[in-house]
Amino acid sequence: MKAKTSPEGVDALKQITAIVSDAVNNYMTTLQAITPVKDYLQIATSIKERFGDDPSATAQAMIKHIFDPELMMSSVKSLEEISSAAVKRMQADQSTALSTLKDTSDSYFKSITEAKTPEAWKSVQVESMVAFYKDFKDITEEQMNTVNAIYVGSKSWMESTVASYCAK
Repeated sequence: MKAKTSPEGVDALKQITAIVSDAVNNYMTTLQAITPVKDYLQIATSIKERFGDDPSATAQAMIKHIFDPELMMSSVKSLEEISSAAVKRMQADQSTALSTLKDTSDSYFKSITEAKTPEAWKSVQVESMVAFYKDFKDITEEQMNTVNAIYVGSKSWMESTVASYCAK
């Protein structure tokens, strides 16, 4: 005999399915936007356009600037600042995620210990599942925003560094 699912359970499963589907779609959208090969090819193309078809001009410009200690230190310092900010943001994301999941767990355990009837217990289970998946979605979205920000910062650094080293 099949167990019958309550209307609340069916609704909760629909909500969870929508939440997880949305989270996965956001995750995939973010990852698809990260295109390092394409981006670096665009940078290389802009360098080629700047110097034309003469690879020796590009090489001479790079050699002229690559041994410039101020330019080298400036680009390294800039990369260090981007990296440091990225690590701090990732740590903050992880801390927030752990705190949020702990709060969700605490709320769940408090609620099930206070449930006096099987119906109340089942209701707590359903509400807790939906709350957990909503929190999970929010956490993954924030982490994807961080990944994207790190990518954008790194790409910007690469563009400006290459432009500096290839200045005429």
